[in-house]
Parts: sequence; C-alpha cells; structure tokens
Amino acid sequence: MATDPIRVLLIEDDPDDVLLLKETLAEAKARTEIAHADRLSGSLIMLAERDYDVVLLDLNLPDSGGLETLAAIVQGFPMVPVVVLSGLGDDFTTLEAVRRGAQDYLVKGEISAPILERVLRHAIERKQIEDALRTSEVRYRHLVEKVQDIVYAGEVGQDLVYGPLTFVSPQAEAIMGHTPEEFLRNANLWFASIHPEDVARVSEETTRAFADGRPRRRLYRVRHKPSGAYRWLEDDFVPQVAEGGRVVGYYGLARDVTERVQADEALQQA
Repeated sequence: MATDPIRVLLIEDDPDDVLLLKETLAEAKARTEIAHADRLSGSLIMLAERDYDVVLLDLNLPDSGGLETLAAIVQGFPMVPVVVLSGLGDDFTTLEAVRRGAQDYLVKGEISAPILERVLRHAIERKQIEDALRTSEVRYRHLVEKVQDIVYAGEVGQDLVYGPLTFVSPQAEAIMGHTPEEFLRNANLWFASIHPEDVARVSEETTRAFADGRPRRRLYRVRHKPSGAYRWLEDDFVPQVAEGGRVVGYYGLARDVTERVQADEALQQA
C-alpha cells in the first residue's frame, strides 16, 4: 500500500535555493508534496488554509527576519514541526532556533536527499511524540505528582546523543534538590549531577540503549544540591522507538534507593 506523501511547506525567498531544495526532495525515496511561499505573510495564510506535515523555513525573508520569523510560525501553528534552513557559520542562531521550538536545522550547501528525508521524518515523528507527551502531561499530571519516583522524558540529539529533557516531575526537587524548571532550562544539569565515578558507565549504558532501542536499569549516584551529599538512583531508562526502529526520544522513572544500597553495603561488611 502506497503511503501518503509528506506535505512540505517550503518558506524561502531565494529562487536558487528553492530550486535546489525541490530537486533534492525529488531525489528522496519518500514521496513529497511541496508548496512554496517566499514571504512570511503568505506562508501564514497557506498554513491557515490547509494542513502541512512539516515546514522548511529560511529565517531571513523580505518581510521578516531572524528568530521573529520562527516565532510567528511556532506561535501561530504550534502543531506543525519546523526545520530551519541555516547558512554556513550561523550556529548561534540555529541552535537558538531549536531552543525556541524548531525541531531541527539544515545547513544550506550541505543537504543531500537522504539527509533531508531523514531530518524531515525525524522532525515529524518527534513533534508527534512531543504533542502526545504534552497531552499525557495534562491528563496524568495529578497522578504523576503522587508517584514517589521522578518521571521524566526527553529528546535525542544528533548522532543519538542524550538530548534535553522535555518533562520532569516535581519529585526531582525532593530527591535531587533542583526544580523541574532548572532541569528543563539546563540540558546538562542531570548528567552534571551524577557522581564523577559513575558518569562514564551511565554514558556507556545510555549509548547502548540508543543503539539497540532496549530499556536499561541504571544505578548511579546523584548529588543532592542543598546538602552536597550523594544519593543512589535506580533509573529505568526507556528509549522511545518510532516506526522503522528509529530512536526519537526517551522517558523513564528514577527512584531514590539510597537506604537500600546502604543496607546492602552494611550486610556485605558485616
């Protein structure tokens, strides 16, 4: 059975770039249906009139520039994933765009058909997962707040590295001393809290989980911010696998098992 084409809205004012991207999409294995706008104003009308699976967005347009262009799309049509088109040497803007709601970015001049197809599919899948998690967060928030474990979810970075957290339950503050908002603002805070002697092992276990898509139960120490003491976490880490085996995110439950570990150590020393 033939799959539906990926409906792409390309927002780009440079005719050469438009032609190149259309030719690249035509070379991809996946079928695509491309619509084009060369102004932000026109693209907003098109988004309002029909549904698109993904937006390819040049931030600098004749009627809008920089991150304000992205904000107009993300705020007006939050359900549509956006992939930013970046120029060479524009790392700060593109990374800031991802932080502000873009799913990914592509560097002009370095785009091939396989890369473009993979990024578009990844953006669509990750957006769907984010929306599902957001719905689940609202639906089950009261339940999650009663669970003693830390409930968390996050994204996978490029090259299957540990990406930023997108949800952390309130129990994180009781166990680790950092608020959920601190974890969401600082992508490195969770790993930075791990005991230095445990970092390499946890990183290796995470890499293996992303590679094979299988859950891992990880045991490691984390620093409790107010006291400076370390507590043991038993962390059930689950890669989120989309159709085709692609890992597009992760979620898990982490519980404080310090008393259990200390009791086991005491028995061993007795």
